[in-house]
Amino acid sequence: MFSLKKKNEKPLDDYLKDWPIQFYQLSDVPLRDKCIRRYLDIHPDSTIDQRRYDIFLQRFGVKEQKVDGYFYNWNLLKAESESSSFLNKKHRQNNLRKYFIGLGVLSTTMDDLQKEEWKNFAEMFVETSINGASYGSTLMGLGKVSDHNKAVRIANDIYTVTCLLPREVYLEKEASVLRTIMEDTFKAKIEGGDEILSHIH
Repeated sequence: MFSLKKKNEKPLDDYLKDWPIQFYQLSDVPLRDKCIRRYLDIHPDSTIDQRRYDIFLQRFGVKEQKVDGYFYNWNLLKAESESSSFLNKKHRQNNLRKYFIGLGVLSTTMDDLQKEEWKNFAEMFVETSINGASYGSTLMGLGKVSDHNKAVRIANDIYTVTCLLPREVYLEKEASVLRTIMEDTFKAKIEGGDEILSHIH
């Protein structure tokens, strides 16, 4: 809908102050892309920020239309956990490894920059799960579940994707950092999160 009111947008360079704090706080993916490209224009010799951008592109792709690869592969892993493909164990294991690659778990370099991007993903995942409808409705969407049961569902998926599935393909160690980040974010944002996670483990 057309609006006469002009949007109050900050100049791009304002997002570069206190770099890279604002970069990881932004939920607007195209804006994140513009910010880091602008920063690299100003600091072309920053190998750290080139690495930061490489991780960003690994997650969102190089096309103009950005798709969150972490969310995409997380959902594929969740779907795989609910499938009955145990008759073809090799095919299932190949899928799991492919999806973990897409989630960054098998990154050739595990550093603080990878952890920061996972923290950004964890924040977005938990916020979306809390505020969205997928975890709050019953089968067929005919009813709603309590906030506590919604939190339990989210925690169960975190445990499944970052612990049970990696165990199937011997990637528990590689996925342990992501698991810690997801659980720490869950505990920080969910009332009683520590207790919920302790009952699931």
